[in-house]
Amino acid sequence: MSDFQSIMEMLDEMHLSDVNQNDGYYHTPGEFFNYLRAVMYQRRNKGNPLWNQLLVAGCEKGKEPFLGYVDLIGTAYEENFIATGGI
Repeated sequence: MSDFQSIMEMLDEMHLSDVNQNDGYYHTPGEFFNYLRAVMYQRRNKGNPLWNQLLVAGCEKGKEPFLGYVDLIGTAYEENFIATGGI
């Protein structure tokens, strides 16, 4: 749970930075996805991975919907549909 909270804090900081700059630019779902991919890969390389699997979904204005997957070792891909395991 604490790894997920760390990820949420990082994403909140990114969003607050967008809001505070007040220049009309906000990160897209694809940019959040690429940021998370880089963070997860970096943490794995340092031997301290964040033990989470993440789905990033969203829409940009006037563009296609976005859906991406990132796991704890930095493996990432984008697809039109993604299934997760679970009961």
